[in-house]
Amino acid sequence: MIPSVSPEADRELSDSAIFYAREANAEVGVAFILEYERTLALLCANPLLGTPWRKGRRRFSLRKFPYNVIYYIHDEELRGDRARTSPAPARLLERPEVKTALNETTKACQEQRRAQATGCPWLPKSWS
Repeated sequence: MIPSVSPEADRELSDSAIFYAREANAEVGVAFILEYERTLALLCANPLLGTPWRKGRRRFSLRKFPYNVIYYIHDEELRGDRARTSPAPARLLERPEVKTALNETTKACQEQRRAQATGCPWLPKSWS
């Protein structure tokens, strides 16, 4: 499957990444984009994973962010129609489970940066 994202979905994704970067930090904004890309690759490999939704579309939730990828299949193309969240992102940051997920994502990004800086991804924290 070849992925294709509509301009509207691309704009929604960009706006959401910017929102997370501003409200949490830049690493969370990047983590949001990476999670979307991971989900898109998963859906390209397994296009029927998404739950049937409206008007022939399918819906699949991102694992670490409260977003759904809305898509449909056309020939050999997986077309991303929308990226959807509910409720509005500003209210989401007030939820304890979202705060926990953002903190975990931030810690994972920091760990990854530390591992890349030391050149030893398996190096325990206490050794650095």
